[in-house]
Amino acid sequence: MKSMTGFAAGNFEIGEIRGSISLKSVNSRNLDIIVKLPAFMASLEAKLVQLAKSRINRGRFVATIDIDVSNSISLQLNKALFSQYLEIYEQAKKMSGLPYSLNAVLQNSELIGSQFDIDNVEPLFLQEFGKVLDEFVASVSAEGESMCSFLKEAMQKIEEALEKVQSLFPIYREKRYLRLKENLQNTLERNLEPDELAKSLSEVAFLMERSDVTEEIERLKHHITTFRENLKLENCGKTLNFVVQEMQREANTMGSKFASEEAFPHILLIKEEIEKCREMVANVE
Repeated sequence: MKSMTGFAAGNFEIGEIRGSISLKSVNSRNLDIIVKLPAFMASLEAKLVQLAKSRINRGRFVATIDIDVSNSISLQLNKALFSQYLEIYEQAKKMSGLPYSLNAVLQNSELIGSQFDIDNVEPLFLQEFGKVLDEFVASVSAEGESMCSFLKEAMQKIEEALEKVQSLFPIYREKRYLRLKENLQNTLERNLEPDELAKSLSEVAFLMERSDVTEEIERLKHHITTFRENLKLENCGKTLNFVVQEMQREANTMGSKFASEEAFPHILLIKEEIEKCREMVANVE
């Protein structure tokens, strides 16, 4: 199990080139990889995305690369283009009567180029990126192990609370049955019309069924087993999220049916632990 939330960063030097790599991710429904590179390294974007895809399966992953190549390149002025810019600025000066500065002209990035060759450093840079990626994967894996331990403990708490609810239910059901039985006897003694009698009996039957949580308890047990089985698998985040939603539904139904003071704290604990799990699995890859 791995978390979708992680971070790793590192600095590197390749000859006279210095740079930094920062990797971070947050939870997302699918895999979304964003690579932020200097313009002169744009040709490496596809390779970096592929490297990330080989190690990450889900989440919004952002890689930010900053490079300082000032000591390793020689800047060159594009003289022909510079002359054209000067002509345009001179025309603008005559039309507006306003002066211009040389610094303003040189702000145009097209005028200055470099002889930096990305191919010469590509293998070593990809190696450096791979090192930071290894650290990132190690961090989300460690977080995943911690999350897995938490989820296992939560399932244990839910299971123990559910056993207590199950042990209390027969007593509650018997009290409920006796109360309904008394209401039914009173109904029969009233000599109601056939239609009214049928309606009253139907209501009694509905209340009897409405107070039975046997199915909810059994389904919740099944969901606990399913959850534990999926904890052993990789890339289980989506499945765990679905199972938790089903557990939440059964717990809510059980709580509405089993209105007992004795059972309330145990049902409340079940709901609280399920909610914690729901928040947790939202970050599972």
